[in-house]
Amino acid sequence: MNSCFHCGEPIPASVAVRVQIDSQPQDFCCAGCAAAASWIAGAGLSDYYRLRADVPAPQVRAAVESVALFDRPQLAERWSTPRADGRREIALKVRGLRCAACAWLIRRIASQIGTESELEVAHIDPLSGQLLLRYDPERPRLGEMASQLAGLGYELLPRGAADDAQQHLAERRSRMLRLIVAGLGAMQAMMFAWPLYGGEGGDLPLAVRDFFRWVGALVTAPVVLYGGWPFMVGAFNELRLRRLGMDTPIALAIVLAFSGSLVATAVKGEAVYFESVAMFVFLLLLGRSAEASLRERARSRLAGIADELPQSARRLSDAGEQCVALFELEPGDRLRLLPGETVPVDGVLIGSSAQISEAFLSGESTAISRAEGAEVLAGSVVVERPITLQVLRVGAETALGELERLVQRAGAGRVRWTRLADQAAQAFVLVVLAAALATGLAWAGSGAAQALAATVAVLAAACPCALSLALPAALSSGAKALAGQGVLLVREGAMERLAEINSVVFDKTGTLTCEPFAVRCLWSRDGMSGDQALALAAALERCSLHPLAAAFAAHDDPTLQVTLAEEHTAAGVSGSIDGRRLRLGKSDFAKLAGDDQPGMLHLSDEAGPLARFQVSQQLRGDAAATVAALRAMGLPVTILSGDGAQAVAEVAAALGLDGHVANCSPEDKLAELQRRQADGEKVLMIGDGLNDAAVLAAAHASLALASGVDLARREADGVVLGGKLQAVVEALRLALQTRAVVRQNLIWASVYNVSIIPAAALGLIGPWIAALGMSLSSLLVIGNALRLLRRQAGPAARARALPLLERRA
Repeated sequence: MNSCFHCGEPIPASVAVRVQIDSQPQDFCCAGCAAAASWIAGAGLSDYYRLRADVPAPQVRAAVESVALFDRPQLAERWSTPRADGRREIALKVRGLRCAACAWLIRRIASQIGTESELEVAHIDPLSGQLLLRYDPERPRLGEMASQLAGLGYELLPRGAADDAQQHLAERRSRMLRLIVAGLGAMQAMMFAWPLYGGEGGDLPLAVRDFFRWVGALVTAPVVLYGGWPFMVGAFNELRLRRLGMDTPIALAIVLAFSGSLVATAVKGEAVYFESVAMFVFLLLLGRSAEASLRERARSRLAGIADELPQSARRLSDAGEQCVALFELEPGDRLRLLPGETVPVDGVLIGSSAQISEAFLSGESTAISRAEGAEVLAGSVVVERPITLQVLRVGAETALGELERLVQRAGAGRVRWTRLADQAAQAFVLVVLAAALATGLAWAGSGAAQALAATVAVLAAACPCALSLALPAALSSGAKALAGQGVLLVREGAMERLAEINSVVFDKTGTLTCEPFAVRCLWSRDGMSGDQALALAAALERCSLHPLAAAFAAHDDPTLQVTLAEEHTAAGVSGSIDGRRLRLGKSDFAKLAGDDQPGMLHLSDEAGPLARFQVSQQLRGDAAATVAALRAMGLPVTILSGDGAQAVAEVAAALGLDGHVANCSPEDKLAELQRRQADGEKVLMIGDGLNDAAVLAAAHASLALASGVDLARREADGVVLGGKLQAVVEALRLALQTRAVVRQNLIWASVYNVSIIPAAALGLIGPWIAALGMSLSSLLVIGNALRLLRRQAGPAARARALPLLERRA
C-alpha cells in the first residue's frame, strides 16, 4: 500500500488523490494533505520534503482544534509579554516539530505570513519543540500562522508543564522498551554464541555452527534495528547537517560489526561478533538511560513553582463568589484565597493583614506578615486564615513570569566554555574516525576477525560522549544549585563570569538597606502642618520607583492629583499639584542651599522651602555577615551610592567596608566602574534601583535583587530572590566550585579518551568492554557534576519551588 507523500499515512485503495508537485505526480491520502503540499510548493518551500528527517506523525485533524485559541487576541495577550519596541513576545510549544527541516519550514511560513516587524521567529528548538515568537499586537497574525501549521500537521500550543510531562513520560517509555529489547536480545545472542565458543576444538559440526550463527544474527537484528535506531538517526542527522557528533562513531561501530558478522556468516568466515554487537548496543542504551534518569531526578527535585500555580481562582463580584479560569482574570479583580492555597497572580492585600509563606523565593518556610495594601507575589502560599486579594498582574506579566522569561532567554545562549568543548568534541570525532581507519589497516594482515574487532573497539571506546557532556552537565547542575540558594542566572555566560570576579560593589539604598522605612516631618512652612506636607510628598512619590517612596505610602491622600510627574534619577521627583510646581529630593535638586544630612529630603515650590523630612532606614539583617564572608574570600567590598556622603560613610563604617563613593549619578557610577575595570578589576555589581541599570549592564558580572525595578533585573546577569544577601556569597562559592568541576570533568574526559585509543587499537579490549568503558565514563562525568546539587541546603520547600531552569531544556 502506498503512503501519503505529505503525512506518510497509508493510502486506502478506495481513496486516491494525485496532484502534480514540482512537475512530479504525487499520491495523497486526502484532499487536505494534497492542499497542504500544494501550498508548500506554491510558496516556494518544496525543499521541506527534501530536508525533513522523516515524515511527521498524522496530526492534521487534532492540530486544527487548537487554532481557535489563537483567533482570540485576548488569550494570546494573556500568554505573551510586551517588549520595548511595542511588539509582544510569546513562548509556544509545537507538536510535530522533530527535525531541522521542520524548523526551517516554520521560519519560512512566518516570513510568508508577514514582515519581520509583524511576525518573527525569535528562537525555535527542534529538540524540545520550543518556539519563541514576536508579533505586532496591532496586526496579530498568530491565528493565521496556527492555521497554516495545522494544515501541515503541526499543533501550536501555549507552553505548559502537562505537555512537557507527557513528552518526558513518552521518552522514558521508549527508552525502557528499547532497553528491554536490547537486553533480551543480548542474552539470547550470548546463549546461542556459547556453543560456538565451546566447539572450537572441532567437536561442533559446521552445519550446527552455521545454524547457531544464523540464529544469533536473527536475535541480534531487532537489537540493532530497534535498539540501535536512535544512534542511526542521530548519525544520519549529523552527517546531513555536516556536524559530526557522538552518534557517528557509535553508529559506524554498530553497522561495521553487524554487517561484518553477517558477511562472515555467509562466507563461513571467523569474524562473527553478533553477541558482542548485541551487548554493545545494550550497554550503550543502559548508559544513556542512566544519564537520562539522573537528569530527570535532578529535574524532579528542581521543578519550577510556575508549574504548580493553580489554573483557576475564586473571583468576588456583586453576584457573589465565582470560580473562573486563570486566563479570565483582569487587573482589578478581587480574589478569595483559603489557607494552604497558592496565590496564582501578583496582587495587593485588601481588607486585612495576612501571613504569607514565600518559600519559593527565600527557601524559608517561616511565614511572613504582610500588612493591608502590601503586594503578594504569585507562588506565595496563604497561611492561617483566608485573604482577599486585588489582582495586579496575571500570567506572564507577574514577577514570576518575568523571571521565567529571563531564564528562558538565557537558555537559548551558550557560553564560551561550552562552545570550546563542542568544537573540541567535533575535532575529536575526526581523530577517532582516522584512528579507527588506521587500526583497521594495521590489523588487516592479521585477518578480518582481528581487524574488525579492533576497529569496532576503537570506535566504541573513544566516543567523545564524556567530552561533550563535561561542560553542559557541570554548568547545568551549577545553575540549578545556584537557584536552590536563591540566585537565578538570566544571562548567557553568567556562571563563567561569576567565577572570575575579584572585587564586589554594592548599591546602598534598597540593597544593603531594606524596608520598612520610617519618615517624619522635621519642619514645615508656616501655615502648613506636618501631615499636609507629608501628603504632598506622598503624592509626588507615587511616580517613583525608588525604595524610599514606600516610606511615604502611608501618608498618601488620593484626593491630591499630580500632573507632569517626573522622576529624576539619583536626585528626586517633581510634579504639579493644584497648579503649584513642587520638587522633592536632595537640597540641590530642591534648589535649596545647605548640605544634606543622612536621610534628609527637602520639599520646595517656586517660593522656596516647604518642608524637610527625615527618613530612617535599617541595614539588612545579613548585610554584615555577607560583607564579612566576602572579605574572608579575599574580595574587597565597596559602595557606590547616590546618597549623601555622611549617610554612605555611616553604612560603610558599620559594615567595615573597604571603601565608598557617595553622591553618584548613574553616569558617575558608570565612570567609576570603568575606571576600576581599566585597572584590571573584574567587578561584581549588586543593586536594585533604576540608577543601577547602566552599571549592572557594564559590570563584569552583576546581580539584581528581585524586589528591585524591572530595568535593573533585565540588565543584570542574575536575580537574587527573597532579599537574602547571603545568597551572593553562595553564588560566588558555587561559581568557583562549578569551574572546578568543569576542569575535573575535562581532565577526566581527556585522559580517558587519550588512554583508551591505544588500548583498543592494540587489541587489549574487545568491543563490548569498550562500550562499557564509554558508558561508565559518561556516567562519571554526570555524577561528578550532580555533586553540585548537594549545595542546596535548606527546607524541602526550596528544592521544589525555586528554579525555573527546566525551561532551557
